[in-house]
Amino acid sequence: MNNRIELDRYDRLKRRMVKEQFDVTVALSTANTIYFTGTYITTQVDDPERLLITVLPAEGKPTVIGCIIEKTIIDSETWVEDRRYYTQFKENPIHILADLLEEKGLAGGKIGIELNYLTANYYLDLIKRLPQSSFYDCSVAFSEVKMIRDSVEIQYLTEAARLTNAAFNQTLTEMHPGCTERDFASQVKVHMIERGANSIAFFAAGYGKNTLLNHHVPDDTVMESGDMLRLDFGCKYKWQYNSDLGRTVMVGTPNTKYLDIYQRYSEAYEQIVEGMKVGISGKEFYNHCVQTMQKFQIPFTAGAVAHSLGVSIKELPILGAAYDYTLEENMVFCLEPWAIVEGRQFHHEELILITNTGPKILSNYTTRPELYCIK
Repeated sequence: MNNRIELDRYDRLKRRMVKEQFDVTVALSTANTIYFTGTYITTQVDDPERLLITVLPAEGKPTVIGCIIEKTIIDSETWVEDRRYYTQFKENPIHILADLLEEKGLAGGKIGIELNYLTANYYLDLIKRLPQSSFYDCSVAFSEVKMIRDSVEIQYLTEAARLTNAAFNQTLTEMHPGCTERDFASQVKVHMIERGANSIAFFAAGYGKNTLLNHHVPDDTVMESGDMLRLDFGCKYKWQYNSDLGRTVMVGTPNTKYLDIYQRYSEAYEQIVEGMKVGISGKEFYNHCVQTMQKFQIPFTAGAVAHSLGVSIKELPILGAAYDYTLEENMVFCLEPWAIVEGRQFHHEELILITNTGPKILSNYTTRPELYCIK
């Protein structure tokens, strides 16, 4: 990744730290490690004991604390010059963090740390080692710094979304009534990897009554003509940036009842997208969504209609009844106003960029959802 990009991100974080009076913030999550340091360690996800710690002071230089077996990767990827290493099972990384905070004269300041990514045992170690220190969660501060996407993020998110959409469209041409949920999902996954995905982030697919199961793992349910399939799926792409799409698919000869609902839902979706303008508040947009669904006689009960994404599947801003972020240029959203009607869940989700000239679909080429069919 470009070091200039990461330095700009750190500068934005420093401005936020001044606002919240943080003397130092400590990043622990994969998403924030990648965002601020430009390095990705797979075991950071799988092994919560093997911490990769990034110390980001308001003044002075940052420091990365990593496990010695990851040294070659960290040294080759990060722009951070001060790198310190520990041996797992022999040294406690929290003690190294505590010593570093004391060394830099930060132990007595206001310390922000991602408490939702620190195990209870490590937290107890930290407060025991630094009893005079005060720790505050800085997860929201990190998230809000990332809300405005830079050019690299927009590029990776767009490419990830488009390869995911292309993989889905290719699979539509290869399936037929009588295939199973597993058949469809497996083929989409293969095509995502073929088109450049690093891995599959998640994959939910349900046919018929299974559309009501939000995160149904595709199984051997046979998809017969006259019903519908709902998908919510995505991949991991460059630097672990995600895609997240939703699709509703008619199987065989469309059921006229479901077809009518889907056509109304598609018109509503198109009009909802048109409301994603710079300056509108999250609550205003949520109300616009509710009113539009009512206009097309689509029952709507979801508490939120859109979320951002990056290295994490769901990131701020979230647009919903309980959130009131104002839409700004270069925010990105996965818009998914799902609805349950006549015993089936209808779900469409696209990646949308907020621009000063209006919303721009990044994942597809049309604003109105197409009629997707397995023939």
